[in-house]
Amino acid sequence: MAADRVMNTNVKSSTRVAVLGGSWSSNVGNAFYNLGATWLMEQLCTDVWFVPESPRWKEPTRDDFDLVGHLDCDLVLMIGPCLNLKLADVYSESFQRIYDRGAKVGYLSVGMSLYDQGEAGEVKKFFDKFPPAFISTRDDMTHQFIEPLVSCPTYSGLCTSLYLNDAYSPPPITKSPYVVLNFDSHEPALSFDDQGIAKVQETPRGLFGKKAVSLPDKIQGLDVVRTCNLSIDDGYGAIYGRPMAYHSDLPGGYCSILKHAQCVYSERVHTCAATLIYGSKAQFIAQSDRSFEKRSLLFKQIGLEDIFKRPVQIDFDKLNPLKERQTEFLRGALT
Repeated sequence: MAADRVMNTNVKSSTRVAVLGGSWSSNVGNAFYNLGATWLMEQLCTDVWFVPESPRWKEPTRDDFDLVGHLDCDLVLMIGPCLNLKLADVYSESFQRIYDRGAKVGYLSVGMSLYDQGEAGEVKKFFDKFPPAFISTRDDMTHQFIEPLVSCPTYSGLCTSLYLNDAYSPPPITKSPYVVLNFDSHEPALSFDDQGIAKVQETPRGLFGKKAVSLPDKIQGLDVVRTCNLSIDDGYGAIYGRPMAYHSDLPGGYCSILKHAQCVYSERVHTCAATLIYGSKAQFIAQSDRSFEKRSLLFKQIGLEDIFKRPVQIDFDKLNPLKERQTEFLRGALT
């Protein structure tokens, strides 16, 4: 077993678990922590299914079939930044059906959106009605807000994107040494010192498809590959408007490209997380509105605050014990 992977061989729980996730075509970063969460639960439980989350996260429809509410399982597992103002509107009906049957709901790798007392108060109202079985957060600030509000076991844990290397081993590629730029609608002009540290030089360039000829095809002598996390609904003109672009609604190709890159420069938190867990270097460069949100707190959770200043790598000797502790928390919560 490679030193950068974690395996647990203890007896599994008979709890039947449905892991909720999805929306990969609109944000492939979701896949990175979805896959990690599903793999992690498979190490702990005999029956685990990955199930699409409610479409109500995106649209306030009332004509959808409530698949989540009709799942025949013992535990529904929520993951991602779901502890927000939309939680009750999206899942009150589903959870009522789940709780009426005597099933439970747990929370793994969860975060907030606003990170304020108002949001925490609304989440508390939801938890008062639907008490969680357990909560493991992906950042400590979420844990500080939520832990005083509940009586269930809680843990200041890790984002499950940090189990992606356990969940999926991507195929190698033959591309010569390259770096990756991963920016959605605007790619900033960057300068690099001899250590590969990037700095933004000017206001971000135009949208995809504009001024593409002025974008660099090499950085410090290395080819540039541009991964794109835009929704497929934005159209191929937007997605492939830059040279050496890659896009997919499935995660495998991204994993290959990120794993084998010399360095990845990105405004996407989970692009950086996936890069790091595969052993490559990443630097987080905030540009889009979402990149300034607190989802980047997951880097602090693993001691990589310097990712905002320079390319960093994970120290697996430090990370793996953290992964094992979270695994043991979950094992205890499932008994």
